[in-house]
Amino acid sequence: MFVYRRFIRLEDTDATGVIFFPNQLKIALETFENYLRDTAYSLKKIIDSIYLMPVVHVDADYLSTLETDDELSVSLSLEKIGNSSFTLSYSFFNHTKQTLAGNAKVTHVFTSKETKKSFPIPDDFKQILTLLSKIP
Repeated sequence: MFVYRRFIRLEDTDATGVIFFPNQLKIALETFENYLRDTAYSLKKIIDSIYLMPVVHVDADYLSTLETDDELSVSLSLEKIGNSSFTLSYSFFNHTKQTLAGNAKVTHVFTSKETKKSFPIPDDFKQILTLLSKIP
């Protein structure tokens, strides 16, 4: 599991002062990018590679509001891994209000940049993903 902490910024909210719903997913991807930055697999390495890693499915629950200046921690773990796809699980905890703010699951699939067809997850990337496994 990987934990990322940040504060909810004004830009994360809508006119009512609570988080704008797609920004929860933006923060989820920000968490994943920070995890990759902490490993040998930076986002730059993926961008410069022969494959892509687009999001193909998202499932999100919004359990309580997040407001500007709320302190948030996002727990990231590996939900499932296949030959060419993987699903990451995110849990959003609001430290300011001591509440679970939401959950999300995001599925990525590896594709060839050239053909745009399914591409096996590289072994070294699989190792980095399995470090996020909920199972010890």
